[in-house]
Amino acid sequence: MKQTFTISFAQGHPTINIDGKIYVVDSGSPASFSYTGTIPLLGREYTVPYGEYILDDLNRVLDTRIDGLIGGEILKRVGAVEIDYPHNTITFHDSLPEVSGAAEINVRVFLNYLVFNMKIDGQERRVFLDTGAPVAYLCSNVLPDKQPDGYTKDVTPNGTFETPLYTMESELAGKKFDVSYGKLPVAHQVMARIMNCQGVIGKDIFLLGTVIISYQKGKMYIQLNENQFIN
Repeated sequence: MKQTFTISFAQGHPTINIDGKIYVVDSGSPASFSYTGTIPLLGREYTVPYGEYILDDLNRVLDTRIDGLIGGEILKRVGAVEIDYPHNTITFHDSLPEVSGAAEINVRVFLNYLVFNMKIDGQERRVFLDTGAPVAYLCSNVLPDKQPDGYTKDVTPNGTFETPLYTMESELAGKKFDVSYGKLPVAHQVMARIMNCQGVIGKDIFLLGTVIISYQKGKMYIQLNENQFIN
């Protein structure tokens, strides 16, 4: 069984419409929650905490209606999640679909976060995947000691903040590509260090091609779009 949804974006954060209710799909959140206490997906009702206060904050900072958040606690229980930015869709599978011709990356589930290794500026780094992150981030101790290449604004449930950006060559599955990394907020750096991670990446991974994630199998597959890479 599978369910496919069209992706909409709320300030860069991917959302889907399930039975008229809007949900953020966010692997950067270990928990799932909704206003109703349930989230329907793949023919079942997932019981989740009521998230009235945090959802009120999300509605405010994203300036749109959000009825719930699908986080790691649900994502690890489905067979696979297929995120296809080229076709603007997210598909949930009850089992891992047949995959061929894709780059294969080993991932680890830690506290409902999805963790993997990639090279950043020539160094092996451990990062976690945040499907809800329009901006990639690194801990301050691994950012370059130079003037930033620019600035951008991002949001958390606590509000909007500005971060400097540093463009750094990154490498995954043997392919090199440039990513603009922001400075991970202090509170998030604490969690990153608990997980022994140096950063978080989201949208930039999905721009590489169609991504299939299986928490249960410990795998991430990417059907690579060769146009996205550095020659």
